Amino acid sequence: MQKHSLFRMLNWKRKLLCFLYYYLEVFSVKSRFVHRWYTKWIGNIFVDEFQLAEVTEQDQVLHIGCGSLPTMSILAATEAHVKVVAIDNDRKAIQRAKQYIASQHLSDRIMVEYGDGTTYPVHPFDVIFIATNVTPIDGVFQNLRVNAKPEARIICRDLGHGVIHLLQTREFSPYFSIRTVLTHQKSSSLLITKKE
Repeated sequence: MQKHSLFRMLNWKRKLLCFLYYYLEVFSVKSRFVHRWYTKWIGNIFVDEFQLAEVTEQDQVLHIGCGSLPTMSILAATEAHVKVVAIDNDRKAIQRAKQYIASQHLSDRIMVEYGDGTTYPVHPFDVIFIATNVTPIDGVFQNLRVNAKPEARIICRDLGHGVIHLLQTREFSPYFSIRTVLTHQKSSSLLITKKE
């Protein structure tokens, strides 16, 4: 399969997930039952990812693709006791996320802002979480390749092996190493670092 076909197919799958998560998050904000189910399901994965990235209170954390219900950012603030910058390229999602963060009294720990992972200034961050539905994922990794600090720990959720295949292409394999793959029921979390 050609490189650009791989990128297109991977981004197409992630876009479909974007719609799914969008509606799931909107329902979660409005329904206590859906919220409890969603945060329990996704929360366990995030806790594993914090441990995988060895997040400490001193780390500067970026959450790319926070959506309307930035569960990862909330858990990072409440469980790992870090400050988080959460970004999304959907202005409505950002508005809902800000309202939800304020309702949880976490605005002093989580800064939510409009941003695109392909261009956002990633250099200050020690740990970067990339949501499952972020697209174009190849554009995000181009930004990280050029601008992330050499010692940054990147956690990217993967369905199937799309991101693994992406990072094995000639475009990315000289720059990134997959240090650990943590397998979940329907996805996996990748700990990725830059090569020296």
